[in-house]
Amino acid sequence: MTEQPSDFGWASWSMVTAMFPQLCGRSCSVASCESGAVAGMKRRVRRSGGYQLYWQPYCHEHAERRGVGVVDGRVRFVAGFAIPLG
Repeated sequence: MTEQPSDFGWASWSMVTAMFPQLCGRSCSVASCESGAVAGMKRRVRRSGGYQLYWQPYCHEHAERRGVGVVDGRVRFVAGFAIPLG
């Protein structure tokens, strides 16, 4: 079975906000980018006593720079991202 971006913690932002409505209206997490989120990456940060999970939003451009795009509401790898170099 071919790995999908969701196997690495990616989801469309519409899916994220369906689960967590309080995240609606978030913009891209890249500094100085005010574009709306289209995809998110589930991250975790170490806090005292364990780990805290959170969603990091990305706009279309910055999600594609990270190798994913949203097509028909689902995250997919962008063309050429998963092709081995060499």
